[in-house]
Amino acid sequence: MVERSATIVTRMIRVVKNLWKEKIFLDMIKENIDNKEEKLNTEDIYKELKLRGYQYNGLFRSMHNISVSGSKGHIKWKKNWMYLYNYLKILMLSKQEAYNCSKEMYNIRLNMIAWKESIHPIIE
Repeated sequence: MVERSATIVTRMIRVVKNLWKEKIFLDMIKENIDNKEEKLNTEDIYKELKLRGYQYNGLFRSMHNISVSGSKGHIKWKKNWMYLYNYLKILMLSKQEAYNCSKEMYNIRLNMIAWKESIHPIIE
């Protein structure tokens, strides 16, 4: 399968001649090498959001990358409320339901002092 001139899926079927030589032992596979989690880049994030019914442009596209689990991410600081909006979108992406499409927010309560203290070292 090809998308934007890049191969994203290939297939190959063959008969194994020596099964023992090609067997992969589970203890040989390192899980999460160097403790680095896979990340979705900006294009991947917004493709996933589009599949969930969202389409973003301009300031609304502030997510730089997020971990596959959704537990970590980088949001571009553009000195406006979009930082918070994109933070909430990362939380939404961390949920595994494909159709988790909250379209509106009625009320957000935020302790600005605690929030600024928690992100101060990050955005300096």
